[in-house]
Amino acid sequence: HQLVHVKTKEDDELGDKLLDRKQQNHKRDLFPSFSKNPAQLEAEIAIANKVNVLQEAEKESLKEKVNAYFEQLKSLKISDVGIAKSKQIGFGTTLFLLLFSPLFLAGYVLGFIPLQVAKFVTNKMKKPEFIGSMMLVGGMFGYLIYFLLMLVIAAIIGTWWAWAIVVLMPFVSYFAILYRDVFLEWWAVGRFNRVRGEVRNQMMKKRREILNWK
Repeated sequence: HQLVHVKTKEDDELGDKLLDRKQQNHKRDLFPSFSKNPAQLEAEIAIANKVNVLQEAEKESLKEKVNAYFEQLKSLKISDVGIAKSKQIGFGTTLFLLLFSPLFLAGYVLGFIPLQVAKFVTNKMKKPEFIGSMMLVGGMFGYLIYFLLMLVIAAIIGTWWAWAIVVLMPFVSYFAILYRDVFLEWWAVGRFNRVRGEVRNQMMKKRREILNWK
């Protein structure tokens, strides 16, 4: 097993920002939680290793550049993902979102109750570092109970369409999650594209300089 490790706690924020920028460059996979391709992990390990060996002066210079980039993102009211995905998202993505919006709505409705269960569980958490994992556990637990309940209801109703809903529910709900992620990226790109052309070019250049620092 390989881990992405930044040696000192003081460099965690810098490391996280650099790693996040690198991750945004990768195209979305159909099953984002599982991948056998080691290229992304190796690239992230390389970034962490470079941060670990940076001289203090170089590190401070890089931190200033990264912080300035994020401050400008904030002032322009845009996000890094909008810049990263600007070359990947276009008319095809817009068409996809339009055509499959009914399927997303169906998945959203079917998965609404488990989502609320997950939110209820995480709202009880006092330590923010556990929120992500508890959201996942709460969602899985809530979805399992909900799915079993739907099975009972389908058995009581006994019609083909009731069984069809239960069988399709996991697939449609998962599609809704993917759809939402694509929509948020599309929205971020739209906001970035509304920025003046000269400023867009400057922000893209600054992002490349951060990613390709030596």
